[in-house]
Amino acid sequence: MGPHDFKTPAMCLILIFLISSCSVGDENGQESDFSFELVKIDSVVAPDTLQLSQKNQFEVFYTRPSPCYEFARFDFSLLEKTAEVAVVNAVYNNEGDCNNGGGETTIESFSFMAQNTGFYTFKFYQGDNDQGEAQYLEIEIPVE
Repeated sequence: MGPHDFKTPAMCLILIFLISSCSVGDENGQESDFSFELVKIDSVVAPDTLQLSQKNQFEVFYTRPSPCYEFARFDFSLLEKTAEVAVVNAVYNNEGDCNNGGGETTIESFSFMAQNTGFYTFKFYQGDNDQGEAQYLEIEIPVE
């Protein structure tokens, strides 16, 4: 047996050790118990017109259901000139009393760069109706 015969098994063992020793936790070694959830958008401050090939700023207002909700990102999809936008919150399930508090209005912003002239339609997620269908605040904005 040569020295290279042990390389592959040794690398596999090291990789297994590294993968099994990684975990998401806090400074006390507690595992983080969280999930991601879409949060209903209350209102939006959008530009009256979009400037072609320039960053256009949007402000999104939503209500945090409890202190255990924290902004994670925007879920953004663009199909031709229709954009769907949703707020994604991380929900921490082991963060004390999640039933007290909440109702806090939060503002997050994003930039959008129009690549085409005409109109863009923005659909901001406002929750699901009784039939489970997504409801949207729709705003149509012209491009200059």
